[in-house]
Amino acid sequence: MVDKQMLFSIVDELPPDDLEQLYQHIKQRRQVVLLRTATGTYQAVPGVPNPEPAETIREEVNAIIDDAISLVRRKRETQELAKQKS
Repeated sequence: MVDKQMLFSIVDELPPDDLEQLYQHIKQRRQVVLLRTATGTYQAVPGVPNPEPAETIREEVNAIIDDAISLVRRKRETQELAKQKS
């Protein structure tokens, strides 16, 4: 196999279009490898040792959604008050 440092330097020299092709090839290759390991004796989905990051992200997303809902409610209330005063 080619030395990793040599491989990295070759990748660094690639033009953007070739780099994108390489990226797509690697993504496709990873999917094939994951599919092979999923159908083998390995776990299809490895156990998550620390689920906290996902929970943190979920809480952040929920907070953003709650803020958006509150904003919409305030706008509607303001619009209704403006209609009532008119």
